[in-house]
Amino acid sequence: MWVSMLGSFVVFVLLAKNVRFEENLLKLFPDTEQARETSIAFGNLKVKDKVFVEIVSREGCKASPEILASAMDCFVDSLVSHDTDGYVDGCLWKFDQDMAMNALDYVLNNAATLVSEEFYPLIEEWIADGAKEEVPKAIQEMLTDYTGDFAMIDGYLFSPDSLSSVAFISPTFNSMDTKYASVLLKDMERETRFVEDQFPEVEVLYHGAAIEGAFNSRQIKSDLLLTICISIIVICLVIGLCFKNKSTLLLLLVPVIYGAVFSLAMITVIKGGMSLMAIGLGAVILGTALSYCLHVLTHYKYVSDPETVIREQSRPVCLGCLTTIGAFSGLLFTTSDLLKDFGIFASFALLGTTFFALVFLPHFFHPERNVRSEHAFAIADKFNSYRFDKNHPLAIVLGVIILISFIMAPKVFFDSDLYNIGFHNQKVEKSKKFYSDHLDGGKFCMYYSGTGETLDDAILSARNVTEVLDSLRNEGIVCSRGHLQELLVPEIEQQENIDRWKLYWEQRPGGIPANLPSIAYSLIEADYAPASLPEYGALPDEFLSNFVEQSSDGSWMVFVSARMDKSDAHRVNDCVAAIPGSVVIDPYYYTEDMLKIIHSDFNIVLWISSLFVLLVLLLSFRNIVISLIAFLPMFLSWYVVQGIMAIFGIEFNLFNIIISSFIFGVGVDYSIFVMDGLLDDACGRGRRLLLCHKAAILFSAFVLLTVMTSLLLASHPCISSIGDVTVIGMVSTLLITYTLEPLFFRTAMRVDRFKKCVIKK
Repeated sequence: MWVSMLGSFVVFVLLAKNVRFEENLLKLFPDTEQARETSIAFGNLKVKDKVFVEIVSREGCKASPEILASAMDCFVDSLVSHDTDGYVDGCLWKFDQDMAMNALDYVLNNAATLVSEEFYPLIEEWIADGAKEEVPKAIQEMLTDYTGDFAMIDGYLFSPDSLSSVAFISPTFNSMDTKYASVLLKDMERETRFVEDQFPEVEVLYHGAAIEGAFNSRQIKSDLLLTICISIIVICLVIGLCFKNKSTLLLLLVPVIYGAVFSLAMITVIKGGMSLMAIGLGAVILGTALSYCLHVLTHYKYVSDPETVIREQSRPVCLGCLTTIGAFSGLLFTTSDLLKDFGIFASFALLGTTFFALVFLPHFFHPERNVRSEHAFAIADKFNSYRFDKNHPLAIVLGVIILISFIMAPKVFFDSDLYNIGFHNQKVEKSKKFYSDHLDGGKFCMYYSGTGETLDDAILSARNVTEVLDSLRNEGIVCSRGHLQELLVPEIEQQENIDRWKLYWEQRPGGIPANLPSIAYSLIEADYAPASLPEYGALPDEFLSNFVEQSSDGSWMVFVSARMDKSDAHRVNDCVAAIPGSVVIDPYYYTEDMLKIIHSDFNIVLWISSLFVLLVLLLSFRNIVISLIAFLPMFLSWYVVQGIMAIFGIEFNLFNIIISSFIFGVGVDYSIFVMDGLLDDACGRGRRLLLCHKAAILFSAFVLLTVMTSLLLASHPCISSIGDVTVIGMVSTLLITYTLEPLFFRTAMRVDRFKKCVIKK
């Protein structure tokens, strides 16, 4: 036993240590035609990953622009100087003289490439007016559009109302990578405290995808630490007091650890790697595995004989394990790699834990040292001896709840918007609102892109996007769009502009006027050639990335911003997404449709899992009536969960619908153990086995309900929503298992033919 146990564990550890963990969020989503667009939207794009910083006057104070600019200098300089980890790629908060000269140099050297046919009438008007200004007013207005919605004060970026100094920080990592984002957030919080101490009249605000992700990660860790600590303390106290033996907790955990390592080893052999998120979800499933150990240990507390434990627990534990694996293996039929990983991890973990609990665990039992709290077990026996099936009012109430649930179940909604299950920090929300109100005119800002293998292809794709946005603006749906991308002109078009420029001045009636500013003659006589703005280096990367960027695979993206009412965003997104070569730079847009696919997949999974469980029950019990009664808690509890959720307005989301598989596993386990006890009682062997099984169910339910109820204390909506669904599912499963299953079984026992079949078994 020792050789096989330790030898197998060492082998599993050696294999498991080679497992490759992946943190790619894209593995969560199905492999569909949108895969490329989703990959781009989730990719490492500066336009998406930017962190926005606003330094504003503290409430009750009025800081001058000079103070705001000085505070921003202090913040950025200190952040960059302390960035020892290299997480800050660049910052844009001011344009120095060199930047301005580079931009002017580009315009002077490439003026003809930028002047399209529509500007020549404006040039004629300017000449006819005596060329009083060095640059025509119409062109000045155009250049104002290009500068965006910012005011420039002494070279610093400000909001148009000058109430805040603004900065853009470009991280070196993808904003979805919360590990690095959390470090950057800590750095920014440190610098915020430093700046606000130096400038008491100002407040530092910031937001962005990386910051929101970091706050989400922090809250999840905080909530899990709180809830797990509370649940572990309660579970250890109760189990320790009831089971008495000091080794009990260790005997409960070792099989689960063995099962988890075995699962990782099998994944290494089969796939080589898996999603780290699947491990996180799978941790919840280890609670189901723990229940098998509890069944074995609780039974031992009653009989004090390892052989009797194995003889009486092998059938229901193996059957429960097999049906639960069937419930989780249905996830293999989904189109999401993450859900497949989750199904594989859960199935092998249950298999390994069950094997240890039945083969190795009984060797650690020492009947002479077996003690328990007689008072605690007496209370459990008294509760389990109560005939819930004879409580007719309770059965009627359950029947009414089930009937209402069947009616209400179709009305439960699935929330496909990941934004709704994220944690929203108050300071971040304040920053977003300030930016929207003072820089976006109170409107919702979206970014779109045209993509292409070459820069010219991307520019042409972006023009298709602007055409659609302009048509939507004419309809009053889009309020405004950006013009920065118009600085980019395809090479062929640049050459056409150059040729037109030369021809215009050569063939202009009256020739070149003598009263033009001196700079005009230099522009007219210059020798032009097509040029690439991104390669010219005229603008800093932090500014350039607002409208053009080259991705890691070498393809190009040209961005177009647009402002609209938030209620119209989905309609605009749909219109842009329909354009070939376009991408909506919003991960939430693509996840919405993909999560609907996952939801649809999950309905298929439920049917596959249900049919598999029913088939296993039929093969095991070899009686359709017994099988259907044992299947009842799993079947009915699912509708009760949906019905109660619909009544109280609780919605399914990505995470709680996945964890609902857990409810199936628990429901079918409990019903199998109760059925095993009912059959033993019906065959004339008394209610001892039924009471042992129900005691184990009680302890298992206590452990699982403690863990799940503690999740309700979480502030993060994702975690608390998991608690809502699982607690409803657990309670309904227990009530149906304790009340309706024995009620239907004993009703069936009144039929002589059925009774003879049962006794014969």
